[in-house]
Amino acid sequence: AFGGMAATPKRGRETEAALVGLSLDDGEGLNRALDALTADFQPISDLRASAGYRVDVARALLTKALAEIAGTETRETRILGLRESANAG
Repeated sequence: AFGGMAATPKRGRETEAALVGLSLDDGEGLNRALDALTADFQPISDLRASAGYRVDVARALLTKALAEIAGTETRETRILGLRESANAG
């Protein structure tokens, strides 16, 4: 689900369907999920952000989330708040 992509927060149902059963090392499957995300949302451009920027950010967030779920160290996907540092203590 994403906020800031429409007048109200919305679930990306096509994206959810594309992710069901997806192997996290399936690059083609990831691309299908990212394409589904673009199909799920048609954001507007306004003074806060352009439609293209909103879609680009949503795609990047989905890519980062799946990379972290797959076990990529968060130092590769985050600027702040590394999960490994929080779990070390």
